[in-house]
Amino acid sequence: MRQNLTIQAPGFLGINTEDSPLELEPGWAAVADNVIIDRYGRVGARNGYTVKTSDASALGGEKIKHIHQGVPQVPSTSQIFSVGNNKIFKGDTTLTDITVGTPTGDDWHMDTLNDDTFFAQAGHDMLVYDHSADTLTTLALHTNYVANVFLPSVQPDIVHAAYGRLWAASHTADTWTVAWSDLLNPVNFGTGSSGSIDVTESWPHGHDEITAIASHGNRILVFGSHSILVYSSKAADGRMGDPANDLFLEDVIEGIGAINKHSVWDIGTDLLFLDVSGLRSLGRTIQEKSLPIGDLSSNVRTTFRNQISLNTNPVNGMYDPKNGFLLVIMEDLPILYCFDTTKFMEDGAARVTHWTGMNIACGSVLQDETIYFGNADGIVEYGGYIDDDKYFQMRYYTHVQDFGDPSLLKVPKKACFTVAGGDGQKAIALWGFDFAYNFKRQNFFLNSGTPDYYNIDEFNITTSDDPLDPTEYDGGGSTIGRYCIPLSSSGYNVILGFEAKIEGAAVSLQEINLQTQIGRMR
Repeated sequence: MRQNLTIQAPGFLGINTEDSPLELEPGWAAVADNVIIDRYGRVGARNGYTVKTSDASALGGEKIKHIHQGVPQVPSTSQIFSVGNNKIFKGDTTLTDITVGTPTGDDWHMDTLNDDTFFAQAGHDMLVYDHSADTLTTLALHTNYVANVFLPSVQPDIVHAAYGRLWAASHTADTWTVAWSDLLNPVNFGTGSSGSIDVTESWPHGHDEITAIASHGNRILVFGSHSILVYSSKAADGRMGDPANDLFLEDVIEGIGAINKHSVWDIGTDLLFLDVSGLRSLGRTIQEKSLPIGDLSSNVRTTFRNQISLNTNPVNGMYDPKNGFLLVIMEDLPILYCFDTTKFMEDGAARVTHWTGMNIACGSVLQDETIYFGNADGIVEYGGYIDDDKYFQMRYYTHVQDFGDPSLLKVPKKACFTVAGGDGQKAIALWGFDFAYNFKRQNFFLNSGTPDYYNIDEFNITTSDDPLDPTEYDGGGSTIGRYCIPLSSSGYNVILGFEAKIEGAAVSLQEINLQTQIGRMR
């Protein structure tokens, strides 16, 4: 008896490392490396990058750790800022050293308000870059500085620009005070409508400390390591108003928080944040009050949590509004987690893929939606389909497939891969049996104008009633080829894999068709 298995949009559901592979439907992936879920619902190769920085010698072999685009009221004076090797730089093609003092770390938090960009790092004086004067100084030396009253120290770890004010918190000796500047005067923490609030009495369970500050929907969110305080405004006009009079504690969320100041991302309709338990949605967390259903990383929960805990450097990340993915960057590990936010699953989880080989420490999206990453080469720009001058490998593997009955022997005859793009790049079909992961493989080449079928015994067939025979057609502006690979050997469970060498052209996997002879019962 011959049986056919068709996997449409392979990997569409993303990686699943939590559930038993024998219980998963074919849309799940066991491996999905260097891919995104594209707008057609296919696993497609991620972009690569090109190096922007012409000379990275100032980094001394270290990586760029954080990137921020300062866009002031006068856009022509905008600047790209980056930090690394205990230095602060401006520029992207040329890294101009503008370091003030002698920093002992690179964990700067940066944000921009009016004509100033602010830099904060625990144990260091807050720095201010004046875009109009093109100078970086300490806060106290800024020309419009007003003597500090509400900041417990001028060495905060967190700065956040929102609602016309600069908010600061998490000082070395004070992890419980949130201070805000005067309205539209971010260097004034002493007069006008500047002020502060002590959140000590608001933590739901004993001591906590401020790890991040964010804003969303006319709210100020104060994140602790295992609590979230939601402050709203009671101003009649719907604005934030004067925080000293209008700010009130709307909600307290227990048992969940943000791991650091870099782990909260505004995706427009929601705030996503990284807790020790995984990636969470603020909207769902408020609605569900920290129940597990709000975990966007539930399909990879165990491995994701374990890998977060292995990092000694702060976990970083960035959200790309154009392509709708959130990239969680763990500098100490070679794996990046790419969460698709364009369409969540019924249980609220996000579809997840992995990126490998990029060796980056941070990412940032510019105002024009250009994506910059930081690595030891300096600043690199996301785009194209090659990592600088090196290819990378796109990989997709199914979970084990038993065709509905694991007791019957499977003798696979042929696997047909429908692939968009390629431009002559090398691909590999892989297949294995019974959890052994000792894969057989067959090389072939993707379309380069005309399909190039490598070592496939049906390459001479031009007309046939068999729908599995090689064909080529155009779909949506990119050439789509169907590549049929004769298979060998047998087993009770079958695993299929597809790999492609990405070296200048896009590749997306659209469909897999596996034809198998069903044999005897074990």
